[in-house]
Amino acid sequence: MLGHDAVAQALVDEGVDTVFGVLGDGNLFIGEALVRIHDVNYISATHEANAVSMAEGWSKATGRVGVATCTHGPGLTNTTTAMVEGVKNRTPMIVLTGDTPQEMRHHLQRIDQHALVTATGAGFEPVNAPETIAEDVARAFRRARAERRPIALNVPLTFEWEEVDYVPARRVEVPNTAVKADPDSLDEAVGIIASAVRPLVLGGRGAHLAGARDALVALAGRLGAPLTTSLLGSAMFRGEPHDLGVHGTLSHSLAAETFVQADCIISFGASLNQFTTDEGQLLSDKRIVQVDLHSEAIGHYQPADATVIGDARLVAETMIEMLDSIDHRPAGGARATTWPNDCVTSIAVATSTTEAPTTASICGPSRSKSIRCSPTTESSHATQASSCCGASTSAFPIPAR
Repeated sequence: MLGHDAVAQALVDEGVDTVFGVLGDGNLFIGEALVRIHDVNYISATHEANAVSMAEGWSKATGRVGVATCTHGPGLTNTTTAMVEGVKNRTPMIVLTGDTPQEMRHHLQRIDQHALVTATGAGFEPVNAPETIAEDVARAFRRARAERRPIALNVPLTFEWEEVDYVPARRVEVPNTAVKADPDSLDEAVGIIASAVRPLVLGGRGAHLAGARDALVALAGRLGAPLTTSLLGSAMFRGEPHDLGVHGTLSHSLAAETFVQADCIISFGASLNQFTTDEGQLLSDKRIVQVDLHSEAIGHYQPADATVIGDARLVAETMIEMLDSIDHRPAGGARATTWPNDCVTSIAVATSTTEAPTTASICGPSRSKSIRCSPTTESSHATQASSCCGASTSAFPIPAR
């Protein structure tokens, strides 16, 4: 087969069934082969930046690697703003682009595509030879998944017209990333959680991708805690009676009042950026437990009192087991009474497809002071946890703030 057919076959071998793009001479025959031979759903865009943005949205919605395609030179330059957005959002994507033949030094579309891509923060993966097309495409997808950013897959135009004896890439089994967390980190985190009087459980996009919704709902129920999300995790808890909606600068005023009352935020797969935390103001006077699969996300925007690196679902399930092991009970014995008497828990209800969820919590003007365990010696951890949280025993250290 010809090189452009080999590129199309390699994409399909990676599970690609949807591609967004703008066609030009650098990618025209790859796009044609995807549709004609493989019946891939090709969605034409009006601008290359739109194609990359659509691929990013598709990736966020599906949890898969999004694919966009453009031609060489100005086709690629048009993608830069959207690629920067993908880098900042840590979205795994492939941007398939043709490249001007090296021997055509005066071609009007010739630019240094590697330098351009590198400047956006995206990764660059070249197809090195016609016979390595399958391996190079597979490597680009592995990098997109592992690095969680756009990878520009650069295909020289001359390679697309060479004959190729196509051999599928060897499958590289990536270890399961649903890893269990470090026991000591969990001990510290659960100690803080067990001492909280009015905790919140916050889920981000990472929690959604981990399939952690049910585990977080169960943990919130175990703690008597309301649920909230980052903007990118919005609607994850829709339909749950104690869903407060988005936590941050886009929160409605009644939910924001509830956030002020909290004394502990347990964050799963959320970056705790300036929008989620209102420049850190919503974290003031609160103890923060941050759970994330990626170590580089821990403390990137805001410091945390306890951090756990691990899969959001597994960590939440383990936390529930640890709370059960100490017979932990929410302060006051139930979710409705965990919060101050003048804070009446209500229900988040989406009344129609055009209306946002209504109030999740109505708080009166008075605010009770947070009650925290503040042991002076390590030997007092268990008794402090019992007195603050209603737990009969505690195996977990509860460090002072």
